[in-house]
Amino acid sequence: MAYAVRNMVKSDIPAYVEFYNLTSSPDQHIDEEEAMAMTFQDPTYSPERHFLAVDSESEAIHADCRLDINRSFIETNGPVSSMVLHYRNREAADEVMIGAADFLSGMGITAVTTWVRAKSPVWRYLNDRSFMAVRDFLVMSMRPSALQPDIPDGYTIRSARFPGEKDIFRKTINDSFRGQFAYYEMDERDFEKRYMLPEDMDRSGFYLAFAPDSTPAGVVASYLKSENVGDLRGLGVLPEHRGKGLGRALAAMSVSFFAENGVEKVTLGVDSMNEPAIRIYSSLGFSREYSVMVVRASVKEMRESILNRGSAEI
Repeated sequence: MAYAVRNMVKSDIPAYVEFYNLTSSPDQHIDEEEAMAMTFQDPTYSPERHFLAVDSESEAIHADCRLDINRSFIETNGPVSSMVLHYRNREAADEVMIGAADFLSGMGITAVTTWVRAKSPVWRYLNDRSFMAVRDFLVMSMRPSALQPDIPDGYTIRSARFPGEKDIFRKTINDSFRGQFAYYEMDERDFEKRYMLPEDMDRSGFYLAFAPDSTPAGVVASYLKSENVGDLRGLGVLPEHRGKGLGRALAAMSVSFFAENGVEKVTLGVDSMNEPAIRIYSSLGFSREYSVMVVRASVKEMRESILNRGSAEI
């Protein structure tokens, strides 16, 4: 089958929704309104960095590769772009990957990274094209219940007040995660995209912890992905306040928030090397669901491996 590689345009949205839902798990399915929100209505979205492989005759989408070139991440971690790949077959995937590689090379970006589920077909495909695993993360989940947080003496935890405390909330996350794997300074746009969409979401479960001197000490975001699923995000404690039980208290507050809102399942992601955090989550009732990996390749080696290998449909 012959494919044409081009950039995404607004008229692709109906076909993109059909393709996206076909290549994603059921809990990630989207409609046209959601597709617009995550593409052309997103101020960080650039169609020139979103490549489609379409059937030359029917215009049906068979693969897409979306690049995220985050300047803050590059300043901290070097000339690296992140990538999201969906595909129906390897031939189409190879086509969009070549387009992405040429684009990245033209920008002077030398490496690309992405997240993949361990042992998945996507991981096998990428591993065949020079990608190597560099870090392992656990996805943990639980059915939430009301928990009594044991807040350390002198500390307080309350809901963040938006929009007035938005900058404090973002700064506390940044300060808590500074120095960790693949850290970068989250700017206002990054924060808006990850934590503030949709705009009408209930954020009373976005908690700030304060030290006895009333300065911020920790943070957690109880993010409502849907009516039934919640995501515990951005749980962090500033270095000088660790080891007191504050992280566990914040996690318990978040889990209780989800239980009060009728959420049936709470998920979170945690670095497999962060044993203290895993112990906290396990003690609250979270269990391992599956593993995901951060994988990385040289743009040059990725491109060469595709050209040397040829294409083979699944």
